[in-house]
Amino acid sequence: MIPVFWIGTFIMLFLAVSLILLVMFYQRNLHRYKLHESELLLKASLESERLERVRIANELHDGLQGDLNAIKNFVYILTKSHDQNDMVFVLKETKTAVEAAIETTRLLSQKLMPPLLEQEGCGVAIEKYFLNLEKATGVKFIFKSLDNDIKIPISKGYELYRIIQEFTTNAIKHGLINEFMVVIYGDTTQIIVELIDDGIKFDFFECYKLSQGSGLRNIQSRLKFIKGGLIQRSVLNGNHFEIRILNPLKND
Repeated sequence: MIPVFWIGTFIMLFLAVSLILLVMFYQRNLHRYKLHESELLLKASLESERLERVRIANELHDGLQGDLNAIKNFVYILTKSHDQNDMVFVLKETKTAVEAAIETTRLLSQKLMPPLLEQEGCGVAIEKYFLNLEKATGVKFIFKSLDNDIKIPISKGYELYRIIQEFTTNAIKHGLINEFMVVIYGDTTQIIVELIDDGIKFDFFECYKLSQGSGLRNIQSRLKFIKGGLIQRSVLNGNHFEIRILNPLKND
């Protein structure tokens, strides 16, 4: 009986130690995975911001700087010319260059922080964005807000706006969509945003694992920043995503 007791005790100790080691190994690898995931998300966010800065710098250099140089040249010509017809022509060209500079500044301002986002809120900014996008692409874009009492904080609204931009850009570029719809609603605990399109089906999370670009990672990075979650619904045609954001602000 005694050998059986010790054998049983040894087996139990062995199993207990093995279980502890297995848990420690799992937790260690889970920590490494989460750390690696956080690094990838941070890199995606930084890369996205870097590309945005490069794009804005190029527009400042090629657009606004060119307009201002043209205005400078026109003013110089005005100071040297005494011909009335030349002066009228140069004034017209100067007016055109000033208007172009104003428009470039307006567009850059919208890219940095859409004015409607601060003035009217996320919903109105998305509606305006969809209106412009529909005119530019011919794709039908629909925005619905099922709860007018929802008030999204500006910081979360900005990130949500950029997330929707990433989804629409991806859908137009790769999904061959004819229609894209965003529906926002919520309750006292969360905001829910549904994104529905009729384009080519794809598995977001599988593509995310394989993706070498910054688009999908940028979405995940922004979701993490606003403590949001992404669910992909199973549908027969197209794609259906659901974003859930905790702790919304609601009007009393």
